[in-house]
Amino acid sequence: MTPVYPQVAESSQVLSALGIALQCPRWTASIAQAARLKFPTATEFCMRCRPSESRKVQAFDAWAQSYDTRRNPLLVLEQRYLDRMLPDLSGRDVLNAGCGSGRWLSRISLMGTHRVCGMDVSAGMLQAAAQKDLPGVELVQCSCDKTPYADESFDVILSSFVLSYVDDLASFAAEMSRIGRAGCDRYLSDMHPETQCQLGWKRTFQDGQQAVELETVSHRIRDVIGVFASLGWKLYAALETEFGNPEREVFEAAGRLGRFNEADGRPAIYLLHLRKSDSRRTNIEEQDEIAIGGARCVIGPSEDTSGDWGSPIS
Repeated sequence: MTPVYPQVAESSQVLSALGIALQCPRWTASIAQAARLKFPTATEFCMRCRPSESRKVQAFDAWAQSYDTRRNPLLVLEQRYLDRMLPDLSGRDVLNAGCGSGRWLSRISLMGTHRVCGMDVSAGMLQAAAQKDLPGVELVQCSCDKTPYADESFDVILSSFVLSYVDDLASFAAEMSRIGRAGCDRYLSDMHPETQCQLGWKRTFQDGQQAVELETVSHRIRDVIGVFASLGWKLYAALETEFGNPEREVFEAAGRLGRFNEADGRPAIYLLHLRKSDSRRTNIEEQDEIAIGGARCVIGPSEDTSGDWGSPIS
């Protein structure tokens, strides 16, 4: 594969990442070019950010070095359910907003998509993603509330464990709404805010011998749904899932079975599927669809959970 080297964005693509104007380069990922990617350094990028955001970017850059080396039970749980929630992506344009090291890009790029893009605020995470086998995937360094994409660019947008790092939920939702097409499917997942509060869960990683705690924001699930609803998105599924046997094995291998036991009976994560309203669809078409609320949902051989499922859910 011929490497595609960074090209500086055109003037129309000059954007504000985390509130500060900068030019956002664009990459097409390939293994051959991984070592040549020229992202701004953490120091250069953070000079353009607010102090709190600078710390987050630096932390993510440091975490990127070990992010894929340790199994995370939250990610294992999310993958079990989200794999079964995602629609047929054949021929669709997909954005992984907050793609990190490319964990979901690796899967999505094999699903027959027309176009796959990944964006993240961390150069370190994007470099980790670029080292994976992601032919044709476009990688962009920018924040989720200000992106270089044109209006109505995507059919599907996925954000995995991103909202905990989003301070301004309204700006985030507005930008995702701008770049999502009519009928766009929006998937969101994150640590369950109530369980996180009750059990005092923290976002940490090991940087050498030092444990680093990430700064996070807790958003109530109803607030997330509400801000998207105000922009014309409808809720199609809301799942609150608990750890199961696959996650127990991860905890046990790490010598932290006590953490698994204390979470018993509590939702560890939530997953949302929203869809942007499509003016081309009639009210009669929407009324023909069925909604189920407050039920046990079985979506796989070992994936059953409580939640709301249907279209649309009020």
